[in-house]
Amino acid sequence: MKTPITLARLKTHLTYSWWKYVLAVVLCALGMNLFFTMTQAKAPEDQKIEWIIFGDLYGGSEFFNNWMENQRAEYFPDQADFSCSNITLEASSAGIQAWLARVGVGGDGDLLIMPRSTFEGYANGLFMDLDAMEGIQELLAEQGINAEAGRWKGPDGEQHTYGIPVSQMPTLCSWFIDPSQDYLLCVRANNGNEKVAEEMLKRVIENWTRGNDALSAAQVLGN
Repeated sequence: MKTPITLARLKTHLTYSWWKYVLAVVLCALGMNLFFTMTQAKAPEDQKIEWIIFGDLYGGSEFFNNWMENQRAEYFPDQADFSCSNITLEASSAGIQAWLARVGVGGDGDLLIMPRSTFEGYANGLFMDLDAMEGIQELLAEQGINAEAGRWKGPDGEQHTYGIPVSQMPTLCSWFIDPSQDYLLCVRANNGNEKVAEEMLKRVIENWTRGNDALSAAQVLGN
C-alpha cells in the first residue's frame, strides 16, 4: 500500500532532503554549460592561436586575451580566433588536473606558459625546438634574453631550447603574483598552425620583454 502524500510528510521530506534538489539543479546547470562548451563552433586549427597560462596572474587573463585579439586584428586579419586563458595554480591538485585535461590530453594551447616543474614533465616531446626556429636566437639576443635555463634533453638525447624563462621578460614577469615559480614560455609542437604560432611567439618576446606595446601589471592595475 502506497503511503499517501501529505503536507506534513512533504515538509519533513524537504527538511532532510532539500540539498538533493539543490545538487540536482547545480549538476544540471554544469551539465548544460559543459554541453554548450563542447558543442560550440570552434575555429579550425590553422585559423586560431590559443595562449594558455598556467599560473596565478594579477587580473586573470583578461588583459592578455584583449592583447591577443588586437594582435589578430592588426597583424593576422585572415586568422579567425586569437585568445588567452588562465589556469590557476590551485592549492589542491585541481590546477594540475585542469592543465592535464586541456593541454596534456585535450591538445589545447599553441603558446604555453607553465612552472618549471610542469615544463620538465612535458619538455621531451610536447614543445617546439626553438633552436630550429628561424630568427629566434637573433631576437633573443636583441632583447637581452638568456634562454639557457629553457634547455632540456630532447627525444634525440641532445639538449635543445624548448622554453624561454619568463624571468628574462620583465613586463611579462610582472603579471605573475608569484614569479619565484620560475615560469617558462613554450610553443606546442605540431599545433596545426606552426608558422603563425612562431610569429606570435616573436611578437610576445618583442612586446612583453621591455613593455613596447604590452604593459606591466603595475601600469595597468595601478599598483
